[in-house]
Amino acid sequence: MILPLLLFLAAPDDCENAVTQIEMTECAAQMFAVADAELNAVWPRAYAEVKSRGGADYAQALLTSQRAWIAYRDSQCLFASHGAGSGASMRQLTCKALLTNERTMVLRGIVEGD
Repeated sequence: MILPLLLFLAAPDDCENAVTQIEMTECAAQMFAVADAELNAVWPRAYAEVKSRGGADYAQALLTSQRAWIAYRDSQCLFASHGAGSGASMRQLTCKALLTNERTMVLRGIVEGD
């Protein structure tokens, strides 16, 4: 899968050498921040595209689905971190970064007409 590689490449150089749990968690937080920023950059364009092509009803449906997706992502990633001990935060942030990148690709497809 290409997404983990993209996340790794988006991380600062010092993340390549992270060895402590604190360092790895910080790197996961940075990867999620990059993914979240990209999602937030694409979201208004996707929403505007749906509104212009489909009207207010479809735009509202996209907004509702986006809110539901955020709740799903957060719950799924909390669940995925269960049992990870001191690595729970890192696992949760990594999960959120991966799912956020996937959602960004979906929204980018709307913008690009895919």
